[in-house]
Amino acid sequence: MNKKLKQQNYLNALYNIDRMYDDGMAYVSEDETFRQLIPALGLDGGTFETMYRYILESNNHEWDKSLGIPRLDYENRERKLGIEFKTLNKQYQRGKIDEYLPKKLFDDAATQAFINPFPQNDQKSVASTSVIGDIEKLLLLPESYTKMIWFHLWDNDVYKADVHLDMLDYMVNKYYDVESCRFEYNDSINEMSTRCNIVIYKIIAKKA
Repeated sequence: MNKKLKQQNYLNALYNIDRMYDDGMAYVSEDETFRQLIPALGLDGGTFETMYRYILESNNHEWDKSLGIPRLDYENRERKLGIEFKTLNKQYQRGKIDEYLPKKLFDDAATQAFINPFPQNDQKSVASTSVIGDIEKLLLLPESYTKMIWFHLWDNDVYKADVHLDMLDYMVNKYYDVESCRFEYNDSINEMSTRCNIVIYKIIAKKA
């Protein structure tokens, strides 16, 4: 299947999900969106929210217990595929700008120390704070796995997210060798979140 056709399949799936709205529903949730996308794209047969520890031990790798119990959004063991999925929005449901969006995108703490070493933080993982952190989690998977992050960032013609996406792309390419794809969904029925910027990164390796 060529790249253009794959993108169209993705957009068609998102169109159908977008029309699941009930009266009073602001957005289809991140989890529900992902669970609908996977079978729509022919990737069903795997499991959602699988512990990284279980995946590694099932592939004869030891698990570092200090890393806690992070979970992978989707694993397809037969395909050796691991996907993290994240949906963000430039604005909250009532229109207020999300001032924490840069942290959710760019925070690179996990690239420096996956576990916060300071006692007052109880040595907890910082990998779930951002897109960059999700990539760090993917790198825990065995080398034989294809590692991908699917990322949605909703915006509109008033408050566009293009510069945020360019900055994210700069950071991702600074830290990692990747293959990437970026395209847009513009058929939203939400009056405020009119565009979904879709970014897919295939993580090859972390740069030295």
